[in-house]
Amino acid sequence: RKNKKMLSLRSASCGQKFFRSNNSTRLYLHYNNNSCSGIDFILSKRFKSGFESNDYKSKYDGDKPKSRPQTPPQTPRALEKGDKIDELLIESITFGGMGVGKLPDGLIVFVPKTLPGEKVEVTVKKCQKTFAEAAVTKVIQLSPHCKPAPCKHFGTCGRCVFQNLAYPQQLQQKQEQIVGLINKLLTSETKQKMKVHKIIKTSPLYSKNQMSFPTTFIEGLDTESDPTGDPASANKQVTGSLIFQFPSFGGLVPAEQSGIRVEECLIQTQISNEIVKSLQRDFSNLFSTTDRSFLKHVTCVTIHVAEKGESEDSSPETTPILISFETALNEETHKKRVLFLQRIIKKTLLKFHQIRSVISFPKENEDGTPPVPHVAYGKDSIVENINGLYLKITGDTVRRKSPDYSSLIWETVVKLGGFKKTDVVLHLFCSEGGLSLSIARHVQEIHGLEHDPISIKEANKNSSRNSILNAYFTESANLEEGDTRYYYNRGKKRKTKKSTTFCMPASIPKSDVIVINLPFGGLSERLLAWVQSRSPRRIVCISHYAPTLFRDIQRVCFDNKKIIYQLVDCQPIDLNPHTSRISCVCIVDRVDN
Repeated sequence: RKNKKMLSLRSASCGQKFFRSNNSTRLYLHYNNNSCSGIDFILSKRFKSGFESNDYKSKYDGDKPKSRPQTPPQTPRALEKGDKIDELLIESITFGGMGVGKLPDGLIVFVPKTLPGEKVEVTVKKCQKTFAEAAVTKVIQLSPHCKPAPCKHFGTCGRCVFQNLAYPQQLQQKQEQIVGLINKLLTSETKQKMKVHKIIKTSPLYSKNQMSFPTTFIEGLDTESDPTGDPASANKQVTGSLIFQFPSFGGLVPAEQSGIRVEECLIQTQISNEIVKSLQRDFSNLFSTTDRSFLKHVTCVTIHVAEKGESEDSSPETTPILISFETALNEETHKKRVLFLQRIIKKTLLKFHQIRSVISFPKENEDGTPPVPHVAYGKDSIVENINGLYLKITGDTVRRKSPDYSSLIWETVVKLGGFKKTDVVLHLFCSEGGLSLSIARHVQEIHGLEHDPISIKEANKNSSRNSILNAYFTESANLEEGDTRYYYNRGKKRKTKKSTTFCMPASIPKSDVIVINLPFGGLSERLLAWVQSRSPRRIVCISHYAPTLFRDIQRVCFDNKKIIYQLVDCQPIDLNPHTSRISCVCIVDRVDN
């Protein structure tokens, strides 16, 4: 086609074709019966008079390229779905909790619910070119690090996947996982001066001071009052019970766990277990229709036990406790029925005088605004003493499950941060300002940014409560979260929805250090570019999800293929024993620093 820069060649014969145009542009075509016979080329120059197909043999026989070798036929896969592997040795645990084994041909097999050192017989469930996924059908040899799980719910509850693995071995596996992620996601220039510290351990049992339990309401008949136990008796009354289910990271309970009552959770504090048992007794055999009308709409119960009370001499017997109920009721109906809650839990309130606040939430509004909490008992908040700071814990703080309140994280950030008295610090995703106020003692001033207006309001109150005058908190709607699906992809750009404008508050001064509490999905590309443009001498990253942490560190270290930052320190922290999660504090320094 002379009017377009496209030429379509179609042939059904085998062999090799060669042609050229009058402007000496040469194209060589290779094809055979195994490939497509139609090939489209877009040429950079316009053809003037088509092909010189008559004289190419006499003039260009010497220029004909050699035939391309035939591609060898593809070898069949070593495994297919449904195949059995008689014996597989589990060598390690990958990030996420799955065991890793290798076949003699090098194919990697991921097997859930296995431990390092185990020999198992498995059935292939999924097979790809480079890896396969399988399920255990028989355990041939137990791991030398295997031990009896202390929790009676192990295997049914999906949270503590490593409770049957010795705790020192858990720490070793998590340390190796962090090193493996760094080697996979960071280039040699980025980690040239890096130092990975030994993982910090915590108490493996009774360490979590806040737990959320999804709930299920079960209706039935009262059979205890009738010695015959006949459900058809006329004097039976309809009753109902609200039961607590297994806690999970996302608040979702699998179908096979629905309706199973939690008797004890060994990773939360002992007093929380006692409260859970007492509440479940209060929520059993409810004959009142009004009581059932409220509790059947309860979706989640959260118990928060303060690390230390408001007074310096506070003890576990006086440590304040806040309980939060989340419901599926609209705001108008919830306001009428929330008064029933105080009567239902009256026995628990009399037994545990540490309970200072009971909050109930309706469902979220249709316009996206946060629900207004209602106080069912006591005050609307409690005060917690963390590292000498008196912080207000509200129902909204507990409902958002903010990870900011951890004294171990704060101490690690202050220790590795290397803050100076003349530093101006910027803190992104500052939440209610606990970490910001802890850093404010060591710097000239700190500015916190958060997209949630409720968190900014509470942060300013916490600053006034502790008489800290060099901390400033501002709301910013452009703190964009990234996407977890692309944490292994270095080159491709992510397809995310972007707002039309990206504008950060103009009141933020030039910062010497930027502290980032990375969300689960990391940072968006625009926010990472904005952090680079501020050119701080140091960036401190805190994350509870390691893959997106190291992905974003790799991105922030390069600007137009030129390295500008380097990872110098990485401190893993095991804040969630027996689970696959690992928390990290990383220090990234500018190259010319």
